[in-house]
Formats: sequence, structure tokens, C-alpha cells
Amino acid sequence: MTSLRSVRLIPLGVALGACYSYSPVERPTTIPQGTSIRARVTPTASQRIAPLLGMTDARVVDGSLVERTGDAMVVEVSTGSSVGMGSTVQTLHQRVALSPADVTEVETRTLDRTRTAVIVGALAAGAAVLAASYLHNDPGTDRPPTGSPPEHRIPVIRFHF
Repeated sequence: MTSLRSVRLIPLGVALGACYSYSPVERPTTIPQGTSIRARVTPTASQRIAPLLGMTDARVVDGSLVERTGDAMVVEVSTGSSVGMGSTVQTLHQRVALSPADVTEVETRTLDRTRTAVIVGALAAGAAVLAASYLHNDPGTDRPPTGSPPEHRIPVIRFHF
């Protein structure tokens, strides 16, 4: 039963992930600090930063722009590190310095208001339909309880007229 419920949540996760979109930036020097970015790097830069991030292929770096020194930028990337024997994952952050020669393309992550409005509207309509169906199908009838044992009466005194 639990796995069936989790399978039903997959479309919700996909839909909520669709609220954001990436748009290319012509001049990376105009990006303000703290902006979520996705940078595509050269193969040599990928080989250099892959061990820092714990990845085998780091051609695409998703993170937040932390600092800019001239044309170079420092990106804070989230990495996962296992703690314990298959129990929990602690999120760690690694800062990576990228020079303009290392970066082939930079995109910024922005909230897509149209997609978000459509998804929120669809979720609200689904919740309303679900609530209406539950209220309509089971209005709460007044039925006597079932399953109790039958009553046995033993006459103590009999009257005959």
C-alpha cells in the first residue's frame, strides 16, 4: 500500500520540479551574487573539479554564485556524502573556482510563473474534486452498529390473564 502511494507521488515531484527553468546568460559578469546557476565547463576543467565534487563527470555544475573576482567566479555546489551504513545522507557544499576559459555556457535558474500557476491550479482543482467526491459518496448516514451479540432474556416472573 505504501509503495502504491509513493508511485502516485512521482508525477507530483516531476510537476513541482517543472516550476523552474534555465535561461542562458550572454555575459556571466552581469549575474548577481547568490543567483542559482548552471555552468557547462570544458573537459579539462571537468577533470580538475570532478574529484572535488566526488563525481566522475562534472561537465555540468549546478550551484549558487558566491563570489566574483574579475572575470572568474566561485560557485557553491551541493554534494551528497553518506554518513553511517546506508542510513542517512548529509548535504555538503563545495566551492569551486571557475575561470572564463573553463566555462563554455552559463544559465540562470528562474521561477517560471506560468508553469507554477498551472501546476498550483491543477493541484487545487484535484484537491477540490477529491474532497467533493469524499463528501458526496459518504455523507455519514445514521446506521445502528453491527456485530454486537444478540440479547438473551430469561423470564423471571410470568403473568397470565
